[in-house]
Amino acid sequence: MKKWTFFVLLIAIGCLCSMHMFAAQPLPIGKNYLSLTNLAVHVDDRYTSSMVTPIIVEVDTDFTLVLSYGFIGQNEQAIDQILLYVEDSTDYSTSAYHFVNDTANERVYVEFVTPANEIRLLNIPINIQDHYGAILYQGTYQAFSGFEPYIKQTEMLSYEGVLMIDADHIKSVEEILTLISAKDPVGNPLPIQIIEDTYSPSDKQPGHYLISLRTTYNEVSKHYRLNIFIYDITAPMMSLREEVIIPLTEKVDISEIMTYIDISDNVDTLTHQDIEIIEDTYSSAQQVGNYHLKVRLSDVSQNMSELNIPILIVDRKAPTAEYPFNIFIYNTDLPLSNQEILDKFIIIDDVDGTNVTKTWTINHYQQTVVPGVYHMQLTTKDLSNNQSQHSIYIHVVDNEAPDFSQDELILSVASHESMTNEDIISWFQNHASQLGLN
Repeated sequence: MKKWTFFVLLIAIGCLCSMHMFAAQPLPIGKNYLSLTNLAVHVDDRYTSSMVTPIIVEVDTDFTLVLSYGFIGQNEQAIDQILLYVEDSTDYSTSAYHFVNDTANERVYVEFVTPANEIRLLNIPINIQDHYGAILYQGTYQAFSGFEPYIKQTEMLSYEGVLMIDADHIKSVEEILTLISAKDPVGNPLPIQIIEDTYSPSDKQPGHYLISLRTTYNEVSKHYRLNIFIYDITAPMMSLREEVIIPLTEKVDISEIMTYIDISDNVDTLTHQDIEIIEDTYSSAQQVGNYHLKVRLSDVSQNMSELNIPILIVDRKAPTAEYPFNIFIYNTDLPLSNQEILDKFIIIDDVDGTNVTKTWTINHYQQTVVPGVYHMQLTTKDLSNNQSQHSIYIHVVDNEAPDFSQDELILSVASHESMTNEDIISWFQNHASQLGLN
């Protein structure tokens, strides 16, 4: 019976050798290259198995097969009699290896170097009772870190997602982790471990951060890469602190007008130098009126806000005048009229020119000829009701001399010289009573 069983094994192995024509299994996505579904089990004195199809490996590379006592069953008692065959599936040559028994850890292993990039393992001891501890991995036994199952090509080992966060509504790591969960195949929750975190220690400024997570079940670890993008979606704030009213004769630079603006931003530190002027009717203004500036402010995230600044240019300067502060006139001359005095003024306004209202608001002169000093005040007003007062003093000077008066009995020299004797006699006769000649 034993011979017949052994003969069946040889036939099975021969059949397995002919199965290399099937496409080799691709590289696993996990650590374990040993798929249990790729094993054909042979029943003889002891249970062994062989790979059905070759597996793809890197040539001339250290590999290790590790099997637990639970996997090999009663084969553990005779493990030193079992050889593992490593087949070069390109020429069907094989190399035999002895198992090393690690009794302290209740497992056996074989270390070998791959002869080709397609190989099969033959004569693998297997008599599974209650444990599937079997792994073939790249590396030496010293690098063994535990058993993990073979992972199908369709299995996803890593996940990646993007979480966008508003800079005005920052989330804690605890809040973020509530958005991700891990479960085992039957739906039980699994713990999640943070293995990388650039988000927590950051200042939470707009930008890209990363939290890498890991969960493990059945010795298989899966990773989740969460990309966190903090966005600033709030535009800067601008407001006008007060109304902008500027005298025409005192126009200021635009940079000074910018100081009228209060600015703020939820994330960035912005200054008045960050303000961009996009419309300007003020700079070229040369007369009173309404003008404006339109400005724009952008933060680092290119959020923009605009503000229109009304500017009122006004006339706040009263008219000016050039005139003699004192006027002298003799009392023997004709008095000066108010208009004649006004004509001595040269009045000008820097905005309205000569379009100025002139009014005598004080007039103590009143065209008098009485000697003295008389105050007059002229009030001038432009079209913006800016007023100025100008005082002038009229000096009436006395220049009159003494005068003789004579009676009618005294003739002028010319009259006397023209008189004849008859005229003289007639004169005495006419003035006899006045001369006391009667």
